[in-house]
Amino acid sequence: MSKQKMIIYMLLVFIIGVFGGLIVNLNKDKKIDDNNNHEEIVSGYSFEMTDKNVINKDYDGTYLKSFVTVAEAQDEFTINLNGINSDSEVMMIDPNNGDMKPMNYENGVYTLKTSLDNDVSYGIIIDFKLSGSIRVVNDLNSVDKDKLFNEILIALGCGL
Repeated sequence: MSKQKMIIYMLLVFIIGVFGGLIVNLNKDKKIDDNNNHEEIVSGYSFEMTDKNVINKDYDGTYLKSFVTVAEAQDEFTINLNGINSDSEVMMIDPNNGDMKPMNYENGVYTLKTSLDNDVSYGIIIDFKLSGSIRVVNDLNSVDKDKLFNEILIALGCGL
């Protein structure tokens, strides 16, 4: 092969590689946006942001993963908690008025269908211990995450 053909061949391979990588990265980003569940660690606690009306959490024996779920406002939410013993007492508490909603154990999962008010950090109590929280906001994209996460941790601080 002549030197010119070799240079052209190498440039073509490079360009195809760059475009291929770009396409793969764009598809990965699109999948994250379609799912719209983003988890972050703040001050040692896991925070998840979701636009879904079904919230699934797993219990590790101490805390729920993710510890705090920030959800976009919906008419009704279904909350499912996995990994909790069937004889545990599980409820959700509204810190504004102290109302406690017991969760039902169905098919190995604690579940609750409920409506949640905006800007309230609901606590999830497992056997009289704060193990997680859910906060509802109007729009996930307009939230100052650092400020919100800090506010939630301060609000939950008494229960930790």
